[in-house]
Amino acid sequence: MMACQLQTVASTSLFLIGSFAIDDTQRGTLIGLCMLPCIFMALPGGMLGQHFGAKRLVLAGLLLRTAGGALMGVGSSFSRL
Repeated sequence: MMACQLQTVASTSLFLIGSFAIDDTQRGTLIGLCMLPCIFMALPGGMLGQHFGAKRLVLAGLLLRTAGGALMGVGSSFSRL
């Protein structure tokens, strides 16, 4: 599931270029920014999963991703909502 989520921005980047008129540098920055939280949250996420339980943590993550997806859906430009 996680690999599919991380590839979403990369696989749809050609549509982003057409829709938001971004260049390759901005596309690369967007892909990198989507990967950045993984670097900082892997260890704390594992510790939280042990403490609160995997189901609760996955549900919280799903709710956050849904909110982020909804914000992306109403976005009108690359730089602001």
